[in-house]
Formats: sequence, C-alpha cells, structure tokens
Amino acid sequence: MSDIQELILQHNKEKDISEFKQRFYETYAIKLYIYTPSEKEKQIPIGVFHDCALAALHEAHPSYSSIKSLQNRNRFRTYLVYVQVMSYLAHKEGHSKSSIGKFLKRNHATVINSCKMIENGFFSNDKTVQNAYNNTLKHLEAYVGIIPKNTEREANTKSKLDPIWHEAKDFITSGS
Repeated sequence: MSDIQELILQHNKEKDISEFKQRFYETYAIKLYIYTPSEKEKQIPIGVFHDCALAALHEAHPSYSSIKSLQNRNRFRTYLVYVQVMSYLAHKEGHSKSSIGKFLKRNHATVINSCKMIENGFFSNDKTVQNAYNNTLKHLEAYVGIIPKNTEREANTKSKLDPIWHEAKDFITSGS
C-alpha cells in the first residue's frame, strides 16, 4: 500500500471514529475517548502537562501570572499543588518519575512525593488539590481532547523478549 493510500485510510478511520463519538455523545450525553492500535505507544508530552497546569494556575490565581514556568522553586502551597498535579497526571499518562523530575529540574523523589500528596489530597477531600486537579484537567481536555477517566495502568514488568527466548536460555544453561 502506498503512503498516499495509507494516509487516506488513516483519515477515513479518524473521520469514522469522530462521527461515531459525536453520535454517541448526542444519543447518550457521554463523551468517549477511543484508543486505536496505532496510538498505544503515543503519550501526551510532559510539556503539554506543564503548559496546561501553568495555564490553570494563572486562571485560578491571577497573582501567579508572573510565573512563567513550573520549574521555578517556590514554597507557596497554591503553586506547589499545581506542580504536584502536573507530576501526578504526567506519571499517570505513563511518563517515568525520573523523566518528570528531570523536566521540572528536580529529582524523582520529588515526583514520588508529589504523586503521594495528590492521592492523599483526594483521600482527604482537600479542596485545593481537587480544584487544581479539575482546573488542570479542564485545560488538558481543551488542549488534547477528552482524557479517559480510567487513568490506572498496570505496571509493565513483563520482559519485552519473546517467551521462547526464556525457554531456549533455560535449555542452553541446563546443558541438555
């Protein structure tokens, strides 16, 4: 199949999916986010989470509008919650804690703490955390489309090697 045919096929698939989502929304008032096989390896870039969290911070708290990056060091709780929400959402999307920490010019332990703080905020119904999370999600939805509600992922601890390799290795090392 030529590149042009593949592009046309991809466009038709996207159009069909978009129309289906629209009809489903009109019928049931439920928005859908559909993962296609070609999107399995795609992730929302960390920078998008940063930009959306920063925009949400500026919108909710105009006094922070002079802050141009979440990479700044600041101890105000309002600011920190948006950094923590950004870290939490990026991690739930599948980014590693180390890569998030590197992006924020912090270490992975800070990201681990951020994720725990957001989860604790949800557990204790902390309004600051909930508002920051909802504001950031609103900006993310506007930026990239609908975010799935089920953001829980299974840990990917399985080897990427073919299972037959393990059998062959066992066979070779056993001396048989």
